[in-house]
Amino acid sequence: MIDVAESLDEHTLNIFTAKCLECIPNTYVFSKNLSEHVIETYSSSLPCAIVRPSMGTNFFNIKNKFLF
Repeated sequence: MIDVAESLDEHTLNIFTAKCLECIPNTYVFSKNLSEHVIETYSSSLPCAIVRPSMGTNFFNIKNKFLF
């Protein structure tokens, strides 16, 4: 996919992107789906795992009376 994106001119890449995203809400969901598909494809020959971290926050901006 990276090779395809790097080989296309900007106009063609915009058309290609729009076509890829017809049924997907945004590029994040597309890339997540693509990477999960790659992992699923190779999971029979390689030990693999999909790790989805929880929502991150800036710890030091949270005022926690129990810590300070």
